[in-house]
Amino acid sequence: MAELTGCEGVLALLKQIYEVLQEYDQQTDAMINADLEVLQQSLLARNALIEKLEELKQQLESVIEVEQPEERVLLQTLVHGSYVNAPLDDQHKEIQLMQRNITVMKQRIVDKDKVISGQFKNQHVDSRRELEQLKQTRQKIGYYNSAVVNRATGQSLNKNPVSYTHLRAHETRHDL
Repeated sequence: MAELTGCEGVLALLKQIYEVLQEYDQQTDAMINADLEVLQQSLLARNALIEKLEELKQQLESVIEVEQPEERVLLQTLVHGSYVNAPLDDQHKEIQLMQRNITVMKQRIVDKDKVISGQFKNQHVDSRRELEQLKQTRQKIGYYNSAVVNRATGQSLNKNPVSYTHLRAHETRHDL
């Protein structure tokens, strides 16, 4: 297949970039409210898509670079999403439209990534809270276990000496 150049090449590469971004968006959707295994698979898939996007970006820059200076500047302006004050032909308008679609897709992905980040933060806080509760429960269990073992062996929980009055108070309480 012959390599495309000019507007056709730029448009073809922008369409490929858009398709890869759609795949990336689907992987992002899979990450929302997903378990750890799905998250890991989606992250790996997204990393592969990022590499593919980098390759396409380099190809796009190469196609633009071989153009005549005036056309090169126009294509760079369109691809970067900047405003063009000159009238555009149909091919250039299509490039402009594809770039807008790419920009919208990228913003959707950024918004979804923010949601996912928020979920991770909430899960992290919840996990820390649960770990702290488990730690406290373990301490309580250790305390009660030591109390049961010590009472079974006739030992007191408190190893400090107590006053005669304290002992008499217990004696009186039990006699009532």
